[in-house]
Amino acid sequence: MIRYQIFKYAGLAAGALAALLILAGIIGFFSGVFLNVNNFFNYFWFANTFLFFAIFCMLVFIGGKNKEEK
Repeated sequence: MIRYQIFKYAGLAAGALAALLILAGIIGFFSGVFLNVNNFFNYFWFANTFLFFAIFCMLVFIGGKNKEEK
């Protein structure tokens, strides 16, 4: 169970980072320039990677938890 907890916390961290990147992209969209980045869609481009990694980690955690319960 401990090895699946690693996936849980990695998924939470990746999801939080993806949420921050999406928030930065939204701020950049409305302000025009945020953190000296003119192209706000760069934030969304990198957020996808962390979002998919978070989904993968959570699926591994749920699958591993269900496997150990049987």
